[in-house]
Amino acid sequence: MENALSAIDDAVVVPSLPRKAFRVEIFCDGHDWEEVSAELHRLCDHVLEHGKECRLVCGNGWVTVTESPEQTKERFYEQLESYLAAKRSG
Repeated sequence: MENALSAIDDAVVVPSLPRKAFRVEIFCDGHDWEEVSAELHRLCDHVLEHGKECRLVCGNGWVTVTESPEQTKERFYEQLESYLAAKRSG
């Protein structure tokens, strides 16, 4: 157990991958490719129809839209540079 704890103490903390101001997550499943494809089209149409207010959960899938209004392009790229530098060093 002591070795496991020392490994944790020696671990380098890498920042998480930054996110942009908007993120759309879509999940769908089906019994065959045609079913998945049809569900994906339906979910995408729903997103386009409802915009950033879109929230949908159904039997074959779900959609979430997350907005981070404090995130700017400049801040994103600063965070991305920090993330990449940490990955390179570590």
